[in-house]
Amino acid sequence: MNLPENSRKNANFVSKLLFLWMWPLFKRGFNHELLAEDMGKPLDTDISQKLGDKLERNWFLELQSCKKLNKKPSFLRALVKTFIPQYLFDGILVLLQYVGCKSFQPLLLASLLNHITSAESSSSGQTTAALYAGGVVALSLGSVFLQHHATLRQQQLGMRVRIACCSLMYRKILRMSSESFTQITVGQVVNLMSNDVNRFDSVLKFLHIIWVVPIQIGLCCYLYSQKVSSVALLGVLTIVLQTLPLQGFISKLSARLRLKIAQKTDERVRLMDEIICGIQVLKMYAWEKPFEKAVSIARNNEMKFLKQVSYLRAINASFLIFTERFALYITLLGHVLLGHSITAATVYSLAQFYNMLQTMLAYVYPCAVTSAAECFVSIKRIQSFLLLEEKDKPIAILDSDAEMRANLYSQKSVDFFTKPGITKEDSGFINHSYEDHKEDSTDDLKVNVLEYSSSIDSVDMPMIEITNLTASWLREVHHNQATLKNISLSIKKSQLVAVIGSIGGGKSSLFHLILKELTPQLGSLQVNGSVSYASQEPWLFAASIKNNILFGLPYEYRKYKDVVRACALEKDFQQLPQGDQTLVGERGVSLSGGQKSRINLARAVYRKADIYLLDDPLSGLDTPVGNYLFQECFGRYLSGKTCILATHQLQYLKLVDIIVVIDNGRIENIGTYEEFLSSGQDFSKLITAQSPIPQQQDTEENNLTATNSIREISRRISIASTVKSEFDEEEHIEQEQVSEEKVSGLMGWNIYWRYWKSGKHTCILVLMASMLVLSQLSASSTDYWVTYWTNQYFQETTNAEAIGDIYLTASDGNLESFFGIQVYDYTDLNDTSIASNFTDSFIENSTYPDLPKPELKLKSLTDALRQLIGPLTSMQYMYVYTFFILLCIVLSITGCILFFMMCMKSSQSLHEVTFHTILRVPMQFYDTNPSGRILNRFSKDLGTIDEMLPKDMLEAIQILMFMTSAMIMVSITNTWLLVPIVVMVLLFFFLLTVYLRSAQDVKRLEGITRSPVFTHACTTIKGIATIRSSNAQMRLTKEFDSYQDIHTASWYQFLASRTTFGFWLDLTSILFVCCVTFSFIFYRNGKWLSGDVGLAISQSLILASMVQFGVRQLTEVISHLTSVERILQYTDLQQEKGLDKGETNTPDFWPSAGSISFKQVSLSYCEKENPVLDDLNIQIKNGWKVGIVGRTGAGKSSLISALFRLANVRGNIAIDDVETSKISLQDLRCKISIIPQEPILFSASVRYNLDPFNKYDDATLWGILETVSLKESIPSLDFQISEGGLNFSLGQRQLICLARAILKNNQILVLDEATASMDPQTDSFIQNIIREKFAHCTVLTIAHRLNTIIDSDRILVMDAGRSVEFDCPYLLLQKPYSQLSSMVRETGDSMAATLRAIAEKSYVERNPVDCLQKNKLNSICKDDESISYGSMSDEYDS
Repeated sequence: MNLPENSRKNANFVSKLLFLWMWPLFKRGFNHELLAEDMGKPLDTDISQKLGDKLERNWFLELQSCKKLNKKPSFLRALVKTFIPQYLFDGILVLLQYVGCKSFQPLLLASLLNHITSAESSSSGQTTAALYAGGVVALSLGSVFLQHHATLRQQQLGMRVRIACCSLMYRKILRMSSESFTQITVGQVVNLMSNDVNRFDSVLKFLHIIWVVPIQIGLCCYLYSQKVSSVALLGVLTIVLQTLPLQGFISKLSARLRLKIAQKTDERVRLMDEIICGIQVLKMYAWEKPFEKAVSIARNNEMKFLKQVSYLRAINASFLIFTERFALYITLLGHVLLGHSITAATVYSLAQFYNMLQTMLAYVYPCAVTSAAECFVSIKRIQSFLLLEEKDKPIAILDSDAEMRANLYSQKSVDFFTKPGITKEDSGFINHSYEDHKEDSTDDLKVNVLEYSSSIDSVDMPMIEITNLTASWLREVHHNQATLKNISLSIKKSQLVAVIGSIGGGKSSLFHLILKELTPQLGSLQVNGSVSYASQEPWLFAASIKNNILFGLPYEYRKYKDVVRACALEKDFQQLPQGDQTLVGERGVSLSGGQKSRINLARAVYRKADIYLLDDPLSGLDTPVGNYLFQECFGRYLSGKTCILATHQLQYLKLVDIIVVIDNGRIENIGTYEEFLSSGQDFSKLITAQSPIPQQQDTEENNLTATNSIREISRRISIASTVKSEFDEEEHIEQEQVSEEKVSGLMGWNIYWRYWKSGKHTCILVLMASMLVLSQLSASSTDYWVTYWTNQYFQETTNAEAIGDIYLTASDGNLESFFGIQVYDYTDLNDTSIASNFTDSFIENSTYPDLPKPELKLKSLTDALRQLIGPLTSMQYMYVYTFFILLCIVLSITGCILFFMMCMKSSQSLHEVTFHTILRVPMQFYDTNPSGRILNRFSKDLGTIDEMLPKDMLEAIQILMFMTSAMIMVSITNTWLLVPIVVMVLLFFFLLTVYLRSAQDVKRLEGITRSPVFTHACTTIKGIATIRSSNAQMRLTKEFDSYQDIHTASWYQFLASRTTFGFWLDLTSILFVCCVTFSFIFYRNGKWLSGDVGLAISQSLILASMVQFGVRQLTEVISHLTSVERILQYTDLQQEKGLDKGETNTPDFWPSAGSISFKQVSLSYCEKENPVLDDLNIQIKNGWKVGIVGRTGAGKSSLISALFRLANVRGNIAIDDVETSKISLQDLRCKISIIPQEPILFSASVRYNLDPFNKYDDATLWGILETVSLKESIPSLDFQISEGGLNFSLGQRQLICLARAILKNNQILVLDEATASMDPQTDSFIQNIIREKFAHCTVLTIAHRLNTIIDSDRILVMDAGRSVEFDCPYLLLQKPYSQLSSMVRETGDSMAATLRAIAEKSYVERNPVDCLQKNKLNSICKDDESISYGSMSDEYDS
């Protein structure tokens, strides 16, 4: 993606200081929808490769130093060494903000209040007050600049730590040993790369608070005890006791719960990954409900701990409301009890001070401690992952000296990983152009390939030499239980070697040994030359077919065409809509099994190597294509190369140089085909009996060596092919992958409503809202009661002072004669009630008409309260104050707990509804959406909804309610302040509108660009052997880094836009503070009440300090609701029609017979594409055994999809005369048994894999396992199957699938190439079980081995989605030019005769009446023998 430069890169100082460089993005976002191209490139300091290299260097040095000191490495130390310099400078900014600015602001406020409320109204007094006001504003302004720049820097640093950790973990994946992969799951890796590393994004902006707070508290305690009142220390102690002990306990408990939550999340994501990867099989089994229940159980286990954490957060959030107020309450109580006066300067300076401490100790400090504890748990988890065993040494320089390390790492990038000839522009899955690429470089470093000799001194030198070698996948196993036991093997240059043996015998393990994936325990291994590998299970990634073949290598036109032709892909490219530019879905879901196998093979063949390891590439292919591949690919294109072929296709053994028989981890025999035939061993009988080798009539040909034989045969036999001599040269534009859906525009209120509605408890929702509102009302009432108390004291003190002045003006000092009233000795003017009574009596009873009465500017609300409750004593004020405080505490805690309770219910409900929906969407959704994209919703997005959204939403609600109440109280003190309040609100609304138009698009893009990171990691894990054998680690690392860079661009713009928005909000708030403060200085309409002035200024200062935080929290909520929006997108997906209920009820005991009819059936996987099946019309009677054959990609598996209604089906499919389109899909699918092409097992017990509905007892399950010969291999029904069934061989996995089919005991059984990867014995074993257990059932068998279906009642031959032949195999074979006859002839004369004999015998047994015409049939057969079969170079479809 060509991105423009980041706008910050070339910004000037003023632009950076005021964040003006962000306004162009806001302008673009305001005018049109933002796209990924608008995000720009990441800054140079944020490049993933550089950050990964830097952290990797320090991690390796940590490993080295700890190895010398014999202690456990610490990943935290590596992080500190990597990122501490910048973070120390950020600490200075934080110190200046909190200690230099915030600590002195309350002192200036106290002095300001004293001057404003004093009687002095001269110009000098106003000037002094203005200076104090200017100081208050200046400190606020300085705090704003320091806070926002420090926050952005710290968040950017947190982003860098996350990027570096992800890059380091990905590189670790590429180096991990096979044993280590058994200790982790894909879900765990996704969770580490999503939820765990995200802790770094938030923790760094809090960590400095941990050491800054003690300094700030110490300084403030000294200043306020000296300048204000020593009783202030009582309030400080109250806040400390409320927060630190409790927060320490909560943080410690949160850390423990965080670890448990992470483990439970790993388990849930792992289970969901398995379900997504095996969704097609899951749908065909109709197992949606039990697996939905399994995920629900995993989710409930996760929610149990999430709820505990949420209640702890509720307590924390409630402290934000009452901590400051309770501390002020304790302080004022101390003042009253000690006889001190209550003045506005004391009350509101302390209120400001306590608000600052509350923010620090009740919110920021707990967040810092909790985030640090949770982050430490994540670091430990990442460290455990990084310490897993590696395939090779962690680094090649671990044993070198420090000087060498320093020299290596002094370079700008870590070059010691780079393979010579691979440029820095190399990319992994996506091919790019290369210059001077030397594919067969002999300088591969030991980091990627250990001890591979790059030169061959002699032709006779063995390419592979294995001597007395024992190896095991698990380190701690006995010698007798090893995977490979005491094997010895020598393979020379240019030999074609076939490795055969039973399922689970060790063929694939031998290949992994050569690839160094399997570590030897004893013996020696030497590999001389480069290796290319084609895995048994085809590994494809989401890109074009062409890029899957090239796999990062340079495109060479002629070589590419030759490889495509040799792998029989030309006709496939002609049939595909975009040719070789057709997009391959994840795991190749858009291709047939044979196409995937041949593309996987083409990738290995395209790579230039000395040794080719081909792990059973012929298993999923029909016979003509298999013959063509063996001849053209192995015999011709790879001629002169060392090829090791694992296969169960015994018909090719005569054409190889050496046959290696491996069984039970031991090499049983090695020799040529002729040696096996003449050995007299039992195995030779197996070959003679089952190998369909064409018998050569020429004695001379029989005496040829194996090498010469294949060359001679290649001259005289050209296997039939449907491929043209030259495939279409038309250039296709690469098909684009379906991009992730992105909602545009502002988020609607329906998202908020749907979120709360999903909680399904309207009464609790109303109660929660009422509690939150009442808690704020009680808090505001508490604040205003203190104001009223202060005003009353100020008013009564002022009145008393006025009386004192009058007393002094009396000439004789006798007030009785002066006023005509009796006066008592009221000397204690601190008693406000006495002063009040005295003043009232004086004013009412005065007979001196000319006495000037003091002018007191009383507010209407104050007057109303005073008239309502009358004068109170100090203790009475305290009683009311106590009531408000207790009410505030109770309502706050109750409201916060109810809030988190509702959020947890909403979160759980969203997960249930979303997962319920995606289990029921059509298969097309999974074909077009990579698993990483889906898992992203259920990991990162759901994690945001679980943990971040509730906390931020509650804080936003609390702060916005406080802002509203603060503006109301400020306007009460001075109605003229409504003008700046309205202006400020309008400015807020304008800034919010501009921000949201851009921020929501940026946040959506951030979520979308994050998905490819997870998809890339998941795909890498599944194809790790292929990646390492191709030495593609560096290319894929670069591609992973490029995906991270694209995400970084969006994430940084999100951080910067949020900071810019908060900064300008704060500037607006400070402008409002100026208006409020200076209005009391320059607008002196009489004398202001001290309580009103203190309330207005302190509330405006708190408002200024919290408004940007509150609005930013609101925007955070909106950005988090993007995750809700993304989750809700999946709840709105179109589900499969009639999944649970059809148009008609399913008849009882249906199907009782098992007849199937297809009438004008067409199938397409996408409505806009051409049909894959076209006008299919066949009738299958009950009990028939039907074999389905055809070239790879002919539509055989699509026929099965139509039967199970997995795609768009037109036409009529009926089973026992019941139209399948009118009954529910659940009823249809559960009545059809299937043994799929790829055996899917889930990481659960054997019992659950067989019977997830828990319908059968143990005896039945053991009986089924005994039937399929697995009873001895399984210790108990509760034995846990590992992820993907890796603790079982491929054959054993298929036998478990067979056990499932037997257990269901349905009338219809489907075998989708179920035995393609089986050895002949296992294939025969499975076929015998099927014939025995499903004798009276209708069986549809897709097979490439004709001997498995040649005795069927009918054979359906398909081509290009059509039925070209459908009849008894015997009758079809009587037609010399039939498709089936052509396929049989391709197997060779010997096998063809055997197949014809089996077909005839089967036909005679099923149709004894027709035996009367046997002589006629025999004569027809003799006539057929005279027909020339023509050249074997006929095309496959001739």
